[in-house]
Amino acid sequence: KDIADRLSSLENIIGPKPDNATIGDMTRSIEYLSSVLSLLSDGDKLQQLVRRAQVLRKKLQEIQAKGHAAIELQITKTKEEKINKLFDMMTRWDQAALQLPTVVNRLRSIKNLHEESANIVQKVNRLETQNKMISKSLESNQQILQNVTKSLSENALTMQNNMKSIQERLNKINEKLNL
Repeated sequence: KDIADRLSSLENIIGPKPDNATIGDMTRSIEYLSSVLSLLSDGDKLQQLVRRAQVLRKKLQEIQAKGHAAIELQITKTKEEKINKLFDMMTRWDQAALQLPTVVNRLRSIKNLHEESANIVQKVNRLETQNKMISKSLESNQQILQNVTKSLSENALTMQNNMKSIQERLNKINEKLNL
């Protein structure tokens, strides 16, 4: 049990066993442990590993700091671009804002003209409607006039025929009386 505890504490210090090591393969496990123990027992190699780890840690911290600085720089650039765009847009609108009172006054001054124009358009539309009604009425009256003229012509012809007939009768009566 004492050896198992020691192995367990060594594994905790060294780290877990490699994936290729199996429990059934004791010789490999012993070789692995002996290589790790030789590495730990050699002070110079251990110091080199510690220094190497410290150098790598510093480089990692520098990379992280540069990464954060680059991200912050990019965010700052993006914000500055947006601010510049907004400033440019506002500069363009400043000129429009200066002209706005003039435009409003002009619109107010021509408001009456537009209202009169609208009234004229309404009057023209009413006149067109009345003109159409008058045209229809004239067409209807013309048709009626043609009918009356035709009827008068027929009546005049009938009256003429009647007058001839009466004249002939009177002549016949006159002839009978004169006889």
